Amino acid sequence: MCSIYQLLYSYRETKESPIPEFNSQTSIDALNKLLEIREKVSSNYIFKSNEKYVVSEMLNEKLLFVNFYSSITIPNYKMCPLPGKNEGVNGSIAGGLNLGINKNINEKKIKAAIEVIKYLTSEKFQKEVIMKQLLLFSALTKIYDDEEFCQNFNCDLIHKTQYFHRPSTTMEDYEYFSGKSVEYFQKFLDGKKSVKEVLRNIENITKLHYLKPNSTLGIIVMAIIIIYFVTVAFSLIFLFKFQKTYFKFLPIDLWIMYTFGSVFMLLSNLEYFNEQSVTKCVIIKNLIVYGNAFIFIPILYKLLVCSKF
Repeated sequence: MCSIYQLLYSYRETKESPIPEFNSQTSIDALNKLLEIREKVSSNYIFKSNEKYVVSEMLNEKLLFVNFYSSITIPNYKMCPLPGKNEGVNGSIAGGLNLGINKNINEKKIKAAIEVIKYLTSEKFQKEVIMKQLLLFSALTKIYDDEEFCQNFNCDLIHKTQYFHRPSTTMEDYEYFSGKSVEYFQKFLDGKKSVKEVLRNIENITKLHYLKPNSTLGIIVMAIIIIYFVTVAFSLIFLFKFQKTYFKFLPIDLWIMYTFGSVFMLLSNLEYFNEQSVTKCVIIKNLIVYGNAFIFIPILYKLLVCSKF
């Protein structure tokens, strides 16, 4: 998923432009360009290769251009920003390690942990350990303004690169989104799905879909709900008339409870109409909870009575 985001971000019109929407023409052009690159200067085998293969080929100097992690330094290879669609525009994914403090520790340990984090994120530690020893990039941007330090480090690369942050912390289930998106993307590379279909499928994962009451599908679904609602409501007439003949399984009060539960469950389907709101979600969830309770309590009662005797 990082590669997809990176590609789309590098295909912006200007460096100030936001990342293109998945269903935009820009995204379509970006994926088609990737397909063109594979056909002309790469291969399907390389596109599907794993990291071990890429590192091995780099060590053997068999790859001319490589899109890979900045955390690995290979001799005779020089890092540069990923070329974009337009001059002055590029794209890269910002990522790294997170530091946190366990909230279930005492005050003394919290203070000690704070000091550790302060040290790990200090300019000195970042320069001497993270960058010089581990050969990694630091998240402290002020380091790259240190002219003396930059004499021995490629700070210009950081200044030129335009970064995009994955929505891994803002999206409710990024792992699912990423997994499904890569699955769709692989089908595009295999020629099993068109670029428009793949991008539409990826976008659909991120969207909340709802029915409009005045749409054809909305009218059909609403009509079905109304028909079921009227049927359940009118069934109470037969309950009072034929309770001793056909409805002896439960007492009349439990049948009424069961009927209300069915009505609540039918009404809960209204959540699929119009946009979601907090109030609507609370009401719908309550309908589902009470609906299930009113439906299963009479059944549970009957099971308990039967087991007792």
